[in-house]
Amino acid sequence: VEQSNKDLSDQIDYLYGVMQKEIDAKNEAVHLIEVMKGFTKHAQRQNDELGVELDRLSLNYTLTNHEQETVRELGEQIKAIIKQYRDDAEAIANKTAVYSQVLDRQKSNQKNLTEIEKSQEKLNDEVAKLQTDEQRARQMLQKYSTQIRTIHRQVEQLNLPGLPKDYLDYFFGVSDEIKKLADELNEYKINMDEITKQLIIVESDLDTLNDKTDILRDSAELTERFQQYANRFSDNEKIAAAAKKSQELFKQFNYTASLEAI
Repeated sequence: VEQSNKDLSDQIDYLYGVMQKEIDAKNEAVHLIEVMKGFTKHAQRQNDELGVELDRLSLNYTLTNHEQETVRELGEQIKAIIKQYRDDAEAIANKTAVYSQVLDRQKSNQKNLTEIEKSQEKLNDEVAKLQTDEQRARQMLQKYSTQIRTIHRQVEQLNLPGLPKDYLDYFFGVSDEIKKLADELNEYKINMDEITKQLIIVESDLDTLNDKTDILRDSAELTERFQQYANRFSDNEKIAAAAKKSQELFKQFNYTASLEAI
């Protein structure tokens, strides 16, 4: 009898615990269901709007990070959460809900929706930058085109007999890179990832070209000055020989070696 009483007491305590748990969970579950009603609608609307915006942008830009697939996946997750919300809301209305289970499910869904909205916001911020990045790229293209023309004028003004082949190859290589950038920006669908890479390449190569142009100009101008100064010492065999070698190298457009010789 004592053992039976203890078993009955344990069962009664367990049942009281279950009932108390449900009583405690009821108000919070009902409140959370109401919250999730608005939350799911907002997430669904935001996903639909993001999908429409991506469809619009995909007409002019190559979307390279699977943005549209991501939106579809988020949409499927939202649909599953909405179905679970509706099932739980119906169970509460029909007084068949297990409130503690409803509360656990909706807390989990609330957390998942929060993460989904963070993903939506991140994705929205990324695609919103496309048009801004395009404008910036066009401004940089204009800047690079001006720089290459300026370098061309600077070299022309030196009135040199010719230019070293390695310098010409580098100059026309950078010119081709700028043309490639312009062509990519004039494509029907713009790939901003590729354009960004091209911007970095052109920026770096233009800096190098500027350095090469400075060396070319300094070498040529200094060589001419030193050669003129060397004329004062034409009776010095060593200087005369160096001047002759320098002049030969100058005619071969090897201005750096010409400067070193003189």
